[in-house]
Amino acid sequence: MNLRLIIALATLLLAGSALPAVADTPPAFEFRDADSRIILLGSIHILPGSDRQLPPIIEELVDTADRIVFELPANELDPQSVARIVMALGTIPGSGTLPDLIGSEDYQRLMELTSAADLPLAQLQRYEPWLLLIQYQALHLQRLGFTPDSGVEAQVKAMARARELPMAGLETARQQMKFFDDLPLDTQVAMLLQYLENIDSSASEMAELVEAWRQGDLDRLDQLVAQSFKEQPELNEIFLARRNRDWTRQLQELLEIPGTSLVVVGAAHLAGPDSLPVLLRADGLAVNRLD
Repeated sequence: MNLRLIIALATLLLAGSALPAVADTPPAFEFRDADSRIILLGSIHILPGSDRQLPPIIEELVDTADRIVFELPANELDPQSVARIVMALGTIPGSGTLPDLIGSEDYQRLMELTSAADLPLAQLQRYEPWLLLIQYQALHLQRLGFTPDSGVEAQVKAMARARELPMAGLETARQQMKFFDDLPLDTQVAMLLQYLENIDSSASEMAELVEAWRQGDLDRLDQLVAQSFKEQPELNEIFLARRNRDWTRQLQELLEIPGTSLVVVGAAHLAGPDSLPVLLRADGLAVNRLD
């Protein structure tokens, strides 16, 4: 499984490293009816503390909005709230432990990789593989200087609160984590081991994603996503296509509310043949790219 898949699909951990200056034109689209306007803004969920400055267009879009819609409700963007949900889903039930769950061969490989990466394992014996993956990503990102309050959603949420704008979500944190929890065990183990085997290159991989986002390069984003899903295309259905179909319905329902709704979703949801703009156009809506 491609490392980009692991990075791009860890919904709360899509991130980037410090980059050279580039044109700040993150992907954004709009569609409307007589009294409603929907703006779709592609986001990066977490950025390094040293690279937290957002493109000016994002604040401009917030200033035009009457409400903000995130992937998650605003109260579930809080890391502590998400952590409680993650632990409830990702703890091995009963008295089982990780070696019991994944077998001695994979566990031996896991011990070797976590030792090499200086990551804890002994105290995480009750974690399912997908939760270990998220835990290790969080620890590694902290070491690289990433902070939870630096991402697009965290900063837009702060702007919205300062402006006293109402906020809503397209799905719940439990729904998002269930996408991982429902994966077959062998897929979870493969993702975990692949991430650890390539952990030293993760910063450059994430930087490539963020650069494509900052440049608004949807073709490049589509290429990165397509490469990620090449070996296991069924994961595209789970993590992108099915969610986009559900969100398309919700976005059209937003047209029933007068005013401007700014919808902030991961940039991958705006790229490729299963993207939100493509699906909305297929339903007859005029969806235009914002410059």
